[in-house]
Amino acid sequence: MRKLVSAALLLATLVVGSGAVRPATAHAQATCGAVLLRGSQWLQGAGVDVHSNGPGQFTGQSCGGVSTVTPAAQYGYGWQCVELAARLYQVRGWGRVYANGGPTAGDYRYGAQYIPEGSPSLIFHPVTTNYVPVPGDLVIEAGATYGHVSIVDHVEPASNGQTRIIAVEQNASLTGWHIYQRSSGAMTGGYHPLKGFLHSPKNTHVDHGGTRRGYVALGITSTGSLMRDGTFISLPLNLAVHRGTSPSIVPTSKGSYAAAYVDVDGYVYFVDGQGRRLSTGLKPALGTSASLALDPDNNPWIAIQNSQHALVVWSSGGAQTLPSTLAPTATPSLVFTLSGSYFVAFPDNTGHVRVETSQATYDTGLVARSGTNASLAVLIQAQQLVVASVDVAGKVQVASSPGGSSPYAFSTASPLGISVLAGTSPSIVSVGTSGYQVAAVTTQQQVRSMGTLGPMSSVLGTLRATSSPSLSVRDDGMIDVAVRGSDGFLWVITKGGTTRRPLQLATGVNPVITLLH
Repeated sequence: MRKLVSAALLLATLVVGSGAVRPATAHAQATCGAVLLRGSQWLQGAGVDVHSNGPGQFTGQSCGGVSTVTPAAQYGYGWQCVELAARLYQVRGWGRVYANGGPTAGDYRYGAQYIPEGSPSLIFHPVTTNYVPVPGDLVIEAGATYGHVSIVDHVEPASNGQTRIIAVEQNASLTGWHIYQRSSGAMTGGYHPLKGFLHSPKNTHVDHGGTRRGYVALGITSTGSLMRDGTFISLPLNLAVHRGTSPSIVPTSKGSYAAAYVDVDGYVYFVDGQGRRLSTGLKPALGTSASLALDPDNNPWIAIQNSQHALVVWSSGGAQTLPSTLAPTATPSLVFTLSGSYFVAFPDNTGHVRVETSQATYDTGLVARSGTNASLAVLIQAQQLVVASVDVAGKVQVASSPGGSSPYAFSTASPLGISVLAGTSPSIVSVGTSGYQVAAVTTQQQVRSMGTLGPMSSVLGTLRATSSPSLSVRDDGMIDVAVRGSDGFLWVITKGGTTRRPLQLATGVNPVITLLH
């Protein structure tokens, strides 16, 4: 009753062209058995707790051993994917979930892909049918080894005309959420080929939609450890981070998140949506951080400033050093277009904000205040680039390319009238297909945002913001800003208000936030 990963995992195949990959010695995961998602937070409040498999995350190893003594707490190998499904069905009285493909299935007869054969009281619907799953149905994935199983939470329309099946899973996600895409007779988004749905006749749930997946924020504690906060749960990730650096975070297409950070030895690590950890072999300049982006195929790319102040862009194919020389404290901003081209924005050693690719360097016309960074976004509709930075007078300025052109000639700087707190930088993100939103911390140390979604400002009571803001916008118009308050805690700002979170942050470190897809 386990799920084992294929030998062709990302971590086994990534290489670095300019230096050896340092081995991944741990997962960016909570301790064994830590709750990733409460049962009250999914399946219309009728779910069960989703646990972390600790260092065994996304492997066939069960960190929690096996137990069926208290079915509501654990029912099988903890904390494998099958255990979650078996526990839910046992607690709800929906029938036995048991994986057994029989002798003809070979060595992996007890893998998740054989749940239908081992659970004859449940009704199986192949993925090629037009069956519409209901909350509580199981999604069965067939794999060369054990396969995988997740549980449907709800179904919702997708912007591309298809539907999304929002599922919950164990031992395969940093958040417990998983997203599949479905069209007529076809389904994508699995770790393995999709086999079908399993329904219990005793399950009477009707789809009423579900809650949004919310946000995930990462921050560095005063002890130098990486900590995760989110809509549903806060927990330590048991990873030590280099002092004075900040993490980078992006959402994944499967409902989780990926991250990059600088470890205590000064090397950049990448963490994928399953919690697998890889050292890129890169070592950024002291006091600078890494910038992470995923290309259209969800492959990781990372940009840093190296110790010679050169721009380095890393991917699974190797590390490439680009011609520009960066300002000594600059952390580059990396983005991808839908066509698969990457762009990096940064202030160079003269203070001019430039955008660089592997083929060319473009002058945005912006001149950045010393000690600040530039932020870059892509407006999808015409592959237009938009850059935000702080000018020498301390005000937010924006420049954009005309879109769809090569070379990318940038327009004259457009000031936004926001005076920015010294030492902080703005954040810019795309909105929809043709708009953008900017967030900054003002000289009064309050958070202000403006753009396509309208103006938004926040007063932290008698407190003040002390870090650069991190901004995230989702296609449904949801907007979140994360910032460190003068009380040392993480503050999350939305249009609905401002909330102090329980995460206490180290001084001088910027928290980062992303809204889950």
